[in-house]
Amino acid sequence: MVDILGIGVLIRGESGVGKSECVLGLIERGYSLVSDDVTRIKSLEGRELMATAPEMTRYHMEVRGIGIINVVSVFGIGAIRIEKRLDLVVTPKDWHDLEEMDRIGLDREIYEILKIQIPHITIPVRPGRDIARLARGGAAMDQKLKGSGQNSAAEFKSEIARSNGNARQLMGLLNRRSAIRRKREGGEGSYDH
Repeated sequence: MVDILGIGVLIRGESGVGKSECVLGLIERGYSLVSDDVTRIKSLEGRELMATAPEMTRYHMEVRGIGIINVVSVFGIGAIRIEKRLDLVVTPKDWHDLEEMDRIGLDREIYEILKIQIPHITIPVRPGRDIARLARGGAAMDQKLKGSGQNSAAEFKSEIARSNGNARQLMGLLNRRSAIRRKREGGEGSYDH
């Protein structure tokens, strides 16, 4: 769990997908760790969720290949946060495990925790992708804008419709391009753009 630009982001996913590396990259960019591996989440009056770390692991992070690090000792007291409201769930997932991807961002995913629905974003992961940058620049910033009433995907669709284009046709084209690219990759990591 991290605080990115005031947005509480829970990064979840399979072991080895790059969650800790993502969080470490975010901390290096000046954002704050709330918890690593185990996140305690409580419901406040059924309206919002607050997240914190268990006291035993607070201020610490496990980084595969390095071991346990004390985030305060390495990055300073500003690199941690005791608790934060949960605003967004991000799931990094292996690129090849994703069947379909919403290329425009109109389909809204939800993740339910303690009967409260939280916006959810799945980030396709492949070698060379900067997950921390995607979590910050794409997911957290987009969530912050949506919270202030600005939805880039909906605005894009409206702009296409206003310009006499066919948004559905454009989205279909983007999805076909994505499917073709995955077929070309053949599961081995080659990349055509």
